[in-house]
Amino acid sequence: MENNIDNFLKSCDELINCKFLVAEYKLQKMLQELANTQEICTLIGECLEAFNRDREFSKSFVQDGNGEFMFLLPDEEYKILALVFCTLMDIDAKKIDFTDFVKRFFGNSENPYQEFVKEMILPFKKLIEEAFGYSSPKEENSDNNIEEITVKDIESNTTHIEYEYELLQYTKDEYIKLMSEQNYETQLALVELYESLGV
Repeated sequence: MENNIDNFLKSCDELINCKFLVAEYKLQKMLQELANTQEICTLIGECLEAFNRDREFSKSFVQDGNGEFMFLLPDEEYKILALVFCTLMDIDAKKIDFTDFVKRFFGNSENPYQEFVKEMILPFKKLIEEAFGYSSPKEENSDNNIEEITVKDIESNTTHIEYEYELLQYTKDEYIKLMSEQNYETQLALVELYESLGV
């Protein structure tokens, strides 16, 4: 059990720390790891049972009085897990255009992708960590080859913390092949997940 959950959490970290260019691939990988982890599937399935998708989407993805789009995270933990899961599944299934989604709902931030990660992926990961008794990444980093780096933003003259580990560089052809293989494996795993959830 722990190994599968560890793999899922590692794939979350990869999505959290990646560049926007490869985020969809990392998102697919994360969903595949989720589909391979029965304990997390069961948890998500329980959250979905009491989740009214249309109502919660209309409450979370809104426009303010000026017509600006914004994302509001639900208060209830089960709604956070269900909402983020459904959103990620829709992105993976191409029902939601990922680039448009990030720009539309997080575009008021200096870094829309990092804002998406902060508002959606980090809370999702944290709740799963808590559900299975995992400590926070700060306590675990020492054993995972994760290096904390301070990045300076030249335009705003501010700094922020990012994490990097196990960096790999691919040629264009290697990357295309990897993406193609990963997409096929993800689709198979998601079909199994949908079937197990009765969707």
